[in-house]
Amino acid sequence: RHLRRRGQSSDDASTWSVRDLKQFLDECGLRHSDCFEKKELVDRVQAALAKSKNRERKARGTSDEELSAMSARELKAKIVEAGGSVAGCVFKEDYLDRARQMF
Repeated sequence: RHLRRRGQSSDDASTWSVRDLKQFLDECGLRHSDCFEKKELVDRVQAALAKSKNRERKARGTSDEELSAMSARELKAKIVEAGGSVAGCVFKEDYLDRARQMF
């Protein structure tokens, strides 16, 4: 999307300008006329991004339930196999968070 071309992180909508937040919502076909504060726009964008990630995860065949059912060792192997980094991951929740970001 346009936001990546501008070098902004698609994962942290709170750093986007109000203009970019509104433009993103427009491109997604989501209304924002009822949002009066930047936080409301950020929340709406983050919800849209989360929904998009869930759709992508489902399309790849790895549901949140499947990830949660995996052991830390299985999660680590899946992340590494997909080319991801496990740096900083110590506990199963760390691996699970990383896997959710990737898948």
